[in-house]
Amino acid sequence: MEFRAFILKRFNFPKNYIAFAIISILLFNSSGYLILFISSTHFVKKIVHEKLLDEELKDEITLLSISKKDIAENKISFQWVDSREFRFNGKIYDIKKNLSDADSLRFLCYYDDKENLLEELFHSFSKSEIERNKDRSNQISLLTFLGLYIQKPAQLMVDFYSHKIQLCYFNQTNQFFAEVITPPPQ
Repeated sequence: MEFRAFILKRFNFPKNYIAFAIISILLFNSSGYLILFISSTHFVKKIVHEKLLDEELKDEITLLSISKKDIAENKISFQWVDSREFRFNGKIYDIKKNLSDADSLRFLCYYDDKENLLEELFHSFSKSEIERNKDRSNQISLLTFLGLYIQKPAQLMVDFYSHKIQLCYFNQTNQFFAEVITPPPQ
């Protein structure tokens, strides 16, 4: 019981810090790539937008005309990413100037090859992670583990380790004192 009190007193960290540390360690492999992908795409978007404003990419600007009828009939894939960017047939384009009229969308735009490459790399990474994780059927679910850990972290840890230490201590004492030692004769 003294050992339990010592551990609880010694390791009296707030649950949030411990939970954050464990989540960071367990999820770093996957979330590290996600954070890297998000920051890289943000960086590329910023650079391309600045270059479009400074006319550095004027040789790579193309006129793209898309019929609104084709979009409505799902003949082509068109999706707005944000006000300065859209996805056309799975590829990302940055808008230099919008020249749209009533029946078609027309843009002076830049085919963003760097951002498309980042997305392709991230998708190939996520596919390889999914394939790699299919073989791990006997692992504990991360959410289950975190739920158990956040629920009663210090108590579970102390119960587990104090029981192990007690078993180890009693096993060692039983080995050393297997029989009663009699004092030597005088």
